[in-house]
Amino acid sequence: MAVHNNSSISDPDSAPVALEALVKQAENAGASDIHLQSNTEGVEIGFRLDGVLQAIGTFPAELGGRVLGRIKYLARLKTYQDQFPQDGRIERSDLKSQADIRVATYPTVTGEKIVLRLFRESQVPELNALGLALQRQFT
Repeated sequence: MAVHNNSSISDPDSAPVALEALVKQAENAGASDIHLQSNTEGVEIGFRLDGVLQAIGTFPAELGGRVLGRIKYLARLKTYQDQFPQDGRIERSDLKSQADIRVATYPTVTGEKIVLRLFRESQVPELNALGLALQRQFT
């Protein structure tokens, strides 16, 4: 996903729209995580698919910064803080998502990294699907 439309960058609503589209794309792809890494060029985007982090594209620096700020705002994190790790969560209704979303931020040499972990109900196995004997499940 590369976003280079200058009219959307100047639009103050572009970050919410871009973030919702990114989460929807990740859900459709079956990603378990969305990785956003700041650098001098912008914000690199990656999805974790089947345990492997795959590069998806980049946001330009201005839009990328707004998207990172939007994530921190929705997760109720300190938007001005980028020197210390933070953890939070985003309500699924805030992004029209099918998944619960956990957010972790990390300072890096090139800027801030944010990881969105997507938890879908279908990913949680039943106890009997784990292969445990019934008498051992609750003892």
